[in-house]
Amino acid sequence: MAADPREKAIQEYRKKLLEHKELDARLKEMREQLKEFTKDYDKSENDLKALQSVGQLWNYFAAFKHEIENKVFHFSNTLNYDEKIPLPNEQARMDILKIHAGPITKHGDIDFEAVVKLSDGFNGADLRNVCTEAGMHAIRAEREYVIEEDFMKAVRKVSDNKKLESKLDYKPV
Repeated sequence: MAADPREKAIQEYRKKLLEHKELDARLKEMREQLKEFTKDYDKSENDLKALQSVGQLWNYFAAFKHEIENKVFHFSNTLNYDEKIPLPNEQARMDILKIHAGPITKHGDIDFEAVVKLSDGFNGADLRNVCTEAGMHAIRAEREYVIEEDFMKAVRKVSDNKKLESKLDYKPV
């Protein structure tokens, strides 16, 4: 019976010793990998410094930049800047207005069709300005939501501003 606990203790010792050797081998392997990674990093960093000192890296970037500039220049030559983009039709204005009015808190039914009919000749930016101005009307009325009247006032105000905008005559200074 005395030999049995002794044998058990020896087996546990051998088991722990084996686990320790496995962990030691893994640790040694990881240290070797770390040395390799550090060596590769230092080599890459030294190569980069050498390229910079010789100027090769800057020549590479200059060539790459030149290639990109050529592609951009070629693309810009294909564009016709004299071509005018037409104003949106009634349905497109309705879609644009709904996009810009989407995040705005509204109260009651809002007749967007009436707003769109008053917005003839408006572009997308003008319709965004209508929504912003409607929000400003609500703020001035100390409300946290807009109503149909705010949109109607806003479209009239933006329309009046557009009329003034077309009358501006800029003279050289």
